[in-house]
Formats: sequence, structure tokens, C-alpha cells
Amino acid sequence: QVVSLASTDSQSSLAISYSGAQVTKVQVQDPTGALGASANYGYLNGRLDKVTDPTGGATQYGYDTVTGVMTTITDPRGITYLKNEYDTSGRVVKQTVADGGVSILAYSAETLPLPPLPPSIAPTYPDCTGALTITIALADSNSIPSTNCGVSYSYLVPPSGPVIRSQYTTITDARGTQTRMNFNDAGLVTSQVEALGTPVERTTTHEYDSVTNQKLATTDSLGRRTEYAYDAAGNLKTLTRLAGTSGAVSTTFTYEPTYNQVATITDPLLHVTTFSYDLKGSLIKVTDPQGKETLMTYNDACRPLSLTDPLGHTTTFAYDPQGNLIQTIDPLGDATTRDYDLFNRLTALTNPSAFITQYGYDVINRLTQVNDTQGGGTAFTYDPNGNLLSVTDAKAQTTLYGYNNMDRLANRTDPLLASEGYLYDLEGNLQKFTDRKTQMAQFTYDALNRRTQAAYADGSTTIYTYDAGNRLTQIVDSVSGTSTLAYDNLDRLTSETTPQGIISYTYDAAGRRASMTVTGQATVTYAYDNANRVTGITQGSSIVAFAYDAAGRRISQTLPNGVVTEYSYDVASRLTEIKYMKGSTTLGNLTYSYDATGNKTRAGGTWASVSLPQAVSSTLYNANNQMTQFSANTLTYDANGNLTNDGTKTYSWDARNRLTSMSGTGVTASFMYDALGRRISKTINGVTTKYLYDGNDIVAEIKNGVVTATYLRSLNIDEPFMRTTATGQEFYHADALGSVMALTDSTGAIKTTYTYDPFGNTTVTGTSTNPFQYTGRENDGTGLYYYRARYYSPTLQRFLGEDPIFTLRCLQIYTGGKNAYAYVDNNPIRYVDPFGLDKNECPGRGQVCAVKCGLGGGVSGAVPCAFTTVITGQACDYVCGKIVGIPILDNILCDYICKPIFEKKKNECDRNTQKCVTECRSRC
Repeated sequence: QVVSLASTDSQSSLAISYSGAQVTKVQVQDPTGALGASANYGYLNGRLDKVTDPTGGATQYGYDTVTGVMTTITDPRGITYLKNEYDTSGRVVKQTVADGGVSILAYSAETLPLPPLPPSIAPTYPDCTGALTITIALADSNSIPSTNCGVSYSYLVPPSGPVIRSQYTTITDARGTQTRMNFNDAGLVTSQVEALGTPVERTTTHEYDSVTNQKLATTDSLGRRTEYAYDAAGNLKTLTRLAGTSGAVSTTFTYEPTYNQVATITDPLLHVTTFSYDLKGSLIKVTDPQGKETLMTYNDACRPLSLTDPLGHTTTFAYDPQGNLIQTIDPLGDATTRDYDLFNRLTALTNPSAFITQYGYDVINRLTQVNDTQGGGTAFTYDPNGNLLSVTDAKAQTTLYGYNNMDRLANRTDPLLASEGYLYDLEGNLQKFTDRKTQMAQFTYDALNRRTQAAYADGSTTIYTYDAGNRLTQIVDSVSGTSTLAYDNLDRLTSETTPQGIISYTYDAAGRRASMTVTGQATVTYAYDNANRVTGITQGSSIVAFAYDAAGRRISQTLPNGVVTEYSYDVASRLTEIKYMKGSTTLGNLTYSYDATGNKTRAGGTWASVSLPQAVSSTLYNANNQMTQFSANTLTYDANGNLTNDGTKTYSWDARNRLTSMSGTGVTASFMYDALGRRISKTINGVTTKYLYDGNDIVAEIKNGVVTATYLRSLNIDEPFMRTTATGQEFYHADALGSVMALTDSTGAIKTTYTYDPFGNTTVTGTSTNPFQYTGRENDGTGLYYYRARYYSPTLQRFLGEDPIFTLRCLQIYTGGKNAYAYVDNNPIRYVDPFGLDKNECPGRGQVCAVKCGLGGGVSGAVPCAFTTVITGQACDYVCGKIVGIPILDNILCDYICKPIFEKKKNECDRNTQKCVTECRSRC
């Protein structure tokens, strides 16, 4: 019997206790031999009866006394969340869950021979010498050290002779919707019919190789066929979508022979990305379609030691003896360090400026405390099922969460004791949401669990329609009208028709946008290089051109009026200068300096703003971080946290928490939105402007039914290039945040300039009516900027309402309960927030940010994330094979050694995606 497990990847070990042949306890043991947290296992009649976690929470299992099959599972809260019923063949025919939902399973009953066992496979794994040594101590005091990185597989031999096996299975879910799956003789699904017998019935079929059982083709409900081809080793060689049609597109793959890892990927335009490996199978080079190389090196344990971009800038990594990443040094030599406890949990993170964030955990590795560098602490508590119960911030202000029997969020209570509630149907779809103003929103769904209608407390409704390909084709909003969407056979949006106009799109074989046409305007076309970077945007005779360096960073932009913007960077890919040129004449420039953490410490140049916010005598806040006093003004809010009066203006909000009107001295305004949340009209002091959108960006302004302004834009958000009105063309020149610094005319002469204080109070010099100013967002002339999900006040230096997704428990875990009204965490000279939802260091300036944020820029921009994922995945593959052979211990070992706490937290959030989505739907 295995009595202890130790690993070089951990300073602690596991001690295992038995009763006979059954494991009764698994306990953590530190290097001194002291025993810590334990999981206990109880049995009844030889079957696992109870598992008790280190906090005392017990999960219990019930069995049929005759057949021995599992009939119930009861969670640590004492709720029986699953009950199984079986037929005489021992198959589950009915499942009842904690909220009363019942699923029915029906089977065919043919007697068929078993398919042959899968072939014996002996895969070759990268040779990670020293990557991991696991010592398994046996009861007879012998130890078996293992350093084999490979994983072996074995198969249980079934009884000989025929058995009862279904050719089809029908599952009836808790809402009464049936799904039927048909199987071939090998037990593989050949077809799946969802929403059987309903108007939205949907069928998907699959074809397989009769010898290898590899999938050869899939055909969806629209008849679209995807084909798969394989090489002799069984690796996917070609993936072809729309197979058998003139629109077929294929992606091909090749593999290196030793470890069968991907060697090349060729896209439908024949652009090739190449991957190279060392003798141990570690990825050491990625070559993009333009021949630019990103290089990696590793230690003997196959952990990355360095990452070098195509310009030769290197980031290095260091590890402790347990393999935890303890230091990252960027190309400038600035270091970020990490500390861990005996159980490999991150306990401190020190940034290059020596600011320390500390983390604390409970005995089952749940994050319980985050202390920032100023000593402010955020605390988290959980229920026995691991659901987040409370978040208490640094001011001792607590937000509470409650859950139903299915562990779905049922209510949230803010620090002012205002509560909102969530009610779900039996399939977990959000059915009713009652906000803190007691306004109820109700939602209905079709048999495929797609939302078909939303009804709000003010009587407004939204109706959604889908096609057989599961694509949203129409939205009818009782307030804003009807939007119709059309797609091509690759699910790419080809047109959007709204009351404001029609926009249509085409694409190339690689899925890149080739053109965009707005009714009444010249078509916009897009050109790309082999690394998928935009090199040109053309509308009529107007051309915007871009150039990039080897690292994928934008180094120049040329506007139709001939003004060239040049970008310079340091070795850490931080923007150090922007220069605006017309021929040999410099129109202006901006320079930037940074501290070791990446915060801007200086902005210089002829276009640098020097204004500062006006001093404020006092501000006060309540327990929910709402500003209640600003200088001499008193501020009030509704129960949902929306500002209703700032001392000079009043604000009104609809049942969907959208600002609909405001009034005060010198200003009266009203706003309207479409079903996608885009603001489609504003009326300021009696003048109404309507908007036509390309995705999230405005491409036309309309007044009294006449188009008064059109925009030529980037594919990045909030990056306009040209505005055309009855008086001519204006061209945009922005800073590092995307704030518009100047507008030039067709000759390149400066006509309007803008200056800003750090939080966006704006001074305009010139006569342009251009609304896009601070961080590229819309200045309404009301004292507010429109940031899509929310409105922002530069005077108050905060948003008018709470972050719509802030209250999600998944987000609060990671943000440490940050202020729901704060604008970009009060660092407006570094970050932007284009959607009013979260700070973003990349304002959408394309490859200016590619390397920093992993956005675009071809392979070089994406390698760091993909590279890390590959390594993490390989490490867990090595450890989480059946190295012990006892399922309980294998699972514990994998959790214990492989998964650091933040990966666990992310996985926990992923498992609760439906909760997060349904909570967000009620707000966004």
C-alpha cells in the first residue's frame, strides 16, 4: 500500500492512511513532519459513503442496497443535489436535481457485440530530465522514486460475449426538451438531434473511419460539411470547412516526427507559421509568415528560461526548486518576484517598483485575503460548497451573496443592505431578475435554451430570433425598433439592417474583413500583410497606410491628407515618442517616460498637456463607495447605485439601468439605445442626433433624416481617421491613450486642438463639432463622456453608475473588491476603458500594443500566452497520469502538485460560467 507521496515540485508531502485496503485519510505533511489539513473517507458495506474536506464539509453518497448502484449525492450543505434511478440493466433512466428538475433517459435495447478494444498506444513524450521526481513510499518501508515523464495507458478487459448496448439514447431535460443521440457499432455518436420534435429541432451528423474510428466529417443543421483528414500517425492533417462547395476553405498541419507536435500551420491563404523544437520536445522557435522569429529557451525541467522577440528583446524567468515561477525580468532589467508557501500557493507578488501584494488562503486553498501595498485588505468567505459568501473591502464594507440549492447565485446584498435577486428555470437559465429598486425583468427561452424574449419593469420588451445555425438573425426592441442580421456560410456577419441604415461586409478566405459598405457611402476596403496586420484602409480616393517593425509594432501611419504619424518604443515595447509630420514639417510631438512598473512618469513634447484638475475642498463617500459630497455639492443615488443628482443636474434611468435623461442649468438631454446597448440617439437642448454603427463604433451621424457626418475608422475600437461633413474633411491625430490632440484639414493644417487634464476635463480650441475627444470617446457637451456601458464625469473623476459586471463574484475574486465607480483604478494616464467595464492598457492603437497585450501583431504578439499554456499543459500531463493507480489519490495528487491556486480559481470560475453569464445578462 502507498502510505506517502513526495514530489520535488513541493516542499510538503501526502500521508495516506488505510483501513484494510480502503483509503481513510489523506493528510498534508510539512517538511518537519508535522501533519496539517486532511481529507477523510468513510465507507459503508465496502462503498465510499462520505468524503470530509479539511474544513469539515462532508459530501455523502447513497447506494441501492440490492444492486449497489449510486442513488444519491448530498453536498456539504446537506442538500441532496442528485438522485439517480436505474433500469434493470443498471442504466440511469431518471435524474432529479436539487431544484426539482427531472431529466429522463431512454435507450434502445438491442443486443450487440462489443466493439474491439482500442489499439495499444505507446506515445512518446518530451524528455524533461529532472522535471519531476515523485517518491512513492510503500507500507513495507520501501520507496519507489519515479522520474519518467511518460504516461502509460491500460484498458479494462470487458466480459466476453454480447451485452446490452444502445444504438440510441434519448434524454429529456428538466424543461421537457428531448435530445436524441444515435450511435454506430463502435459506440460513437453518428447523429445528435436537439430539441426533438420542436420548431427549433437541430440535427448534427458525424462520419467516422471504419478502421481507426477517427472522425471524417461533421454536417450541421444547415447542411454545412466540415471534413477532417489525417496523416499516418493519426494527426489531423487538413481541416476543411464548407467541404464540397465552391466556398471551401482549408487549414493544413504538419508535425515533427519525434513527438508528433505541430511543425507548421498553413492558413487558407497559404500563409505558413512554423514551430521548431529542441531534442527534448520543447518549443524553441516560432517563425511567422513573414519569417520573423520568436525564440525560447528552457532548463532541464522543460520550464521556460527566456523569451526573445524578433527584435532581440529578451524576457527571462527563474524558478524555485519546486518549479514555481519566482522571478520575471523584462528586457529593461526590471524584475517581478513571487513568493510561495510550503504548499506552492502564491503568498506575495512584488512588482518592479517594490510594491507588494499579499495573498492568504484557507486549508482547502481558497483565497481568503488580499492585502495591497498600502496595507488595505480585502477578505473573502465561502459556504461549505465553496460558493463565495462575502467580500469585505479595506474599509470593512461587506457585500453578501446567497445561493439556491443548485449553487446558483440567488441574491446579492450590497454594503447599504440593498438586495437584488435571481430566479432560474430548471435548466439554469435566468428567468427573473429583481434589482435593488424592486424592478423585475423576466426572460423566456426556446427549446435550445436560447433567450427569445426579455420583458422589463417599464413594459418594454426585446424579442430575439435565431436561424437553424444558431445565429441571431433579428432583434425586435419595443423602444428602438428592429435590427436584422445576415451571415455567410462561415458564420461571418454580412449585413446589419437597423432603423438608422444598412451596413454590409465581405471577407477573404482567412476570415479577415475585406470590405465594409455603408448605404450612401463609398465602400471601405482593407489590405493586410502575411502576418494578418492591416496595411491599408481605403475609401474612394482616401487611403490610410500603416507600417510595422519586426516585432509587429506599428511604426508609422499615413493619413489621406499626407500627415504621417511615427511611433518609437523602448526595448520593453513601451511607446516613447509619437511624432506628427507633414512632409518635412513637424506639426507636433509627444514623448513618454516610465517607471519600472510601466506607469508613465513624464509626458513631454510640444503637444503635451500641462493642465491639472481643480482643487476640491472635500469629498465624502458612503459604505457603497458612492460619492455623497463633492466640494459644496451633495450627491444622491437610487437603490441600484445610479447617480440621480449631483447638486447641479438631475439624472433619470430606465428599467434597464440606462441613462435616459438629464437636466440642469443650461442643459437638457435625453438618450435612446438599441437592444445591443448601443446609444442610437441623443437630444441635447432640443437638437437630436442619431447614429449608425459598425459594430461598436459610429460611422455616420444623422440629423432630421439627413447624414451630417461620416467617419473612416480603424478596425480597432475608438480609432477614427477621418470625419467628413458638409464643410469638408477633418483628420484625427491621437496620443498614446487615443485622446484626440488635433484635427487637421485636407492640406494638413491644424484647425482644432484639444488639451486634457489627467482625468479628462477638456479644453477645445477651434470650431470643429467633432465629438470624439478624450481617449477617443464621445464628449456630449453635457459635462459627461459616453463610455458605452456607462457615462463618465471628468469633474467627479468617476462613473455615474456601478460597473455592470463588477458584482460578479468571479470578477471580484480577481480584482480584490475594487471600487465599482472608479475610472481605470484612478490611473488615467496609463489606462483606458472603452466599454466602461474594465481598464485596458491598450486603447486600440493596433500593433502599438501588440507585444505588450498579445493583441494582433501576428504570431509574435500571441506567443507568450500560447507558450505558457503549452508548458503548463505539458507539466500537468506528466504528473496527472495514473502514476498511483488509485483514482482518489490520482485526483488529489494532480490538484496538489499541478494546479497553483490561481489556476484553481480560474477553473472554478470556468466551471461556474453559466452563473457568471446569467448574472451578467441581467446587467449588460
